[in-house]
Amino acid sequence: LLKKYFDGIVIGESLKQAQSAADVIIEGNFDGVVMDQNLVYAEGTILGSDIVREVRSRGYKGVILFRSANTEEADIDLYLKSGGDAVMSKAATSKLIAQKLKVMIEERRTTQKL
Repeated sequence: LLKKYFDGIVIGESLKQAQSAADVIIEGNFDGVVMDQNLVYAEGTILGSDIVREVRSRGYKGVILFRSANTEEADIDLYLKSGGDAVMSKAATSKLIAQKLKVMIEERRTTQKL
């Protein structure tokens, strides 16, 4: 999604990858993550908010931006309470998401060491 704007990886192309997403995020020490809420596979669904809750509990300090089709107030509240920093609609372009993430990462760098 954001490879044009950032060096990075895409996690979650399969259920197995999604199940190991927290480990990859922690081990990769990424400055920022774009997370979808509903990671749906034929074998089951994983919630992005569960992954975010886990990485935050394990000490991840990077920026987490949820990108979701579900942006009602209750949804946003869930994303932020799980440890997300911001939420953008799936209607947002990759360029806009990358710009927002870049600004958030720079702000985080000025307030704490990433």
